[in-house]
Amino acid sequence: MGSINCLPDTAFEQMVETKNIFHKTGNRQGYHVIISFSPEEKVSAEQAMYVLEHFAKDVLGDDYEAVFAVHTDREHMHGHLIWNSVSVTTGKKYNSPK
Repeated sequence: MGSINCLPDTAFEQMVETKNIFHKTGNRQGYHVIISFSPEEKVSAEQAMYVLEHFAKDVLGDDYEAVFAVHTDREHMHGHLIWNSVSVTTGKKYNSPK
């Protein structure tokens, strides 16, 4: 498990606090993305973590709190990335256009 802009053990509390600070506690609370790899790709847990962390940093930068984890209990390697809908730096909601 890893994180950016928050601590993994207290990420939820930190995200709620960010929402409270900026008075944005309603509507969409966060985002969830799954990045998965084909079993034929033979991706290790370390490689999957690298992809998750760098994807999170590239997409979210220093603006959003995020946690990510890799599942190793399935036939295919995959990871989950969850981030706060409210920016920790600006208080703006994440914009996810179609």
